Amino acid sequence: MKTKRIHTGIIIGCWVMFSKIACCQFPGGPYLGQQLPGPVMEQFAGGLLPEFTSSLTFTPYGLECFSTRWYPQLSSILMTTKQQGGYWSEFDTVSFSVEMDMLPYLTPDGNRLYFNSYRPVPPSPYYTEHLWYSERVDTGWSEPVVMGSPIFDHFIISVSVAGNGNLYLGIGDTDDPAIYISKLVNGIYQEPEKLSDSINYLNQPMRAFIATDESYILFDAAETPDPFSQRNVYISYRNADETWTKAVALDATVNTSETEVISFISRDDKYIFIGRGTDIYWMDASNILTGTDDKSETRNMLQLSQNFPNPVTSVTSIRYTLPQPAIVTLNIYNSLNQDVGMLINETKPAGSHVVSFDAKGLPEGIYVYLLRVDEIILIRKMVVRK
Repeated sequence: MKTKRIHTGIIIGCWVMFSKIACCQFPGGPYLGQQLPGPVMEQFAGGLLPEFTSSLTFTPYGLECFSTRWYPQLSSILMTTKQQGGYWSEFDTVSFSVEMDMLPYLTPDGNRLYFNSYRPVPPSPYYTEHLWYSERVDTGWSEPVVMGSPIFDHFIISVSVAGNGNLYLGIGDTDDPAIYISKLVNGIYQEPEKLSDSINYLNQPMRAFIATDESYILFDAAETPDPFSQRNVYISYRNADETWTKAVALDATVNTSETEVISFISRDDKYIFIGRGTDIYWMDASNILTGTDDKSETRNMLQLSQNFPNPVTSVTSIRYTLPQPAIVTLNIYNSLNQDVGMLINETKPAGSHVVSFDAKGLPEGIYVYLLRVDEIILIRKMVVRK
């Protein structure tokens, strides 16, 4: 039986973020219609989020959002909004959510929503925290399902999912929480394995965010063993042999004298969202993630670069790098998740490749291009303007 020595209120209380609920619809555009940030942290959607909001997560296009709303009596519920008809709807309760749910997390394809919940697991009548998930269906979302063993047997603080389905978990079975991986093998999740000391050498590392291709991991950790210690955001890169570089704190652009905790990075690797103090902040992530191209340990990893030029008015180029020969597909999707063009569907040799794409026939708007190599998926956003 798992031992839960860390109270959830302590774990997540340091990053509950307050803001006012919107009284009307938001303007259209990705990420609640907010003006996209630059290289300096700025508050995200100030005054537009539900009261006592924490832990945002977005679909790959940034056009659907899920969050946790906390109430003064310490209950919590999942909230959602999405862009429809050129506007964002007001936040509303997720169809299946009850006042025991928190910490939503969308998989890279946006089709599975993980969350933590205290709802009882039948036939037990007891309110015990477990990791649950719901699948996207034609009518919205399926009824939630609790994760079975071996995940069920641990106290899960947080979850993040790679493109191949591997789960990166914050586990707090003891007073010394750490980050683990549960690999998906033949459709079955394996017993979680603790990541190396290059990551878990820090104090109470948790709330990891894993890149879709597993090339980097971000997480927050405490400055001292004190559970109420200030927390900072760290990054580690995966080496070609699947080991990890020693995690280092992000610079003063992200980490300040306040507590910072990681929320997520947009699926195109363009924006980082964090909790700082009592608010959610965001900024351009390109300077933070530049190391994924520059570090020798990751030069041989699969890479998908930002198209250039972007925004696109006619022809743009998309560059990708393969560490070894592989069957490659490259597709363009619009904001409705409709496939509007396949650029590649063939075996390619190892090395760097460039594909030209003529966007003249596409309506103006936000698109993504998705590279699939074996079971790994990489996604980046492309803007088309006329």
